[in-house]
Amino acid sequence: MGSVFGVDLVRAAVGERIRQVQVEGFNEFHDAGYTHEELLRAAACYLLGQHLFTAEAKNADENNFEPIWPWSNANKWPISRMQKKDKLTRMKMAIALIMAEADRLQLSGELGRNENKVAGV
Repeated sequence: MGSVFGVDLVRAAVGERIRQVQVEGFNEFHDAGYTHEELLRAAACYLLGQHLFTAEAKNADENNFEPIWPWSNANKWPISRMQKKDKLTRMKMAIALIMAEADRLQLSGELGRNENKVAGV
C-alpha cells in the first residue's frame, strides 16, 4: 500500500499548529479574541486565495479583498506570500487555522453539548 498523502498533510498541519502556538504564541488564549470567524476567514483565504483573483480582477489591488481577510491593514492579506507557497502548504496553513478555531470554540464554551465531540472520534 502506498503513502496516504492526506494523512501526511494532516500531520504537517498538526506540526504547523504546534509551531503557531510554541513559536508565534498563537495559543487558544491569544485566539480567544477572534469572535467574528477571523480564523476561518483566514483559512478560506489560504485555501482560495489564488482563485479569488479572477480573470477580471487579476490586476486588482489586494485591498479589494479586505472584507475576506480578517485583519487590519497592518496585517494585510499576504497574497504575495501565498502565491509563492504551493497548494499543499496553503492547505496545511488552512487546516492549522481551522484547528485554532476549534480550540477557541472549545475554550469559549460556544460549542453545544453535541458539538463538543468530533464525529467519529
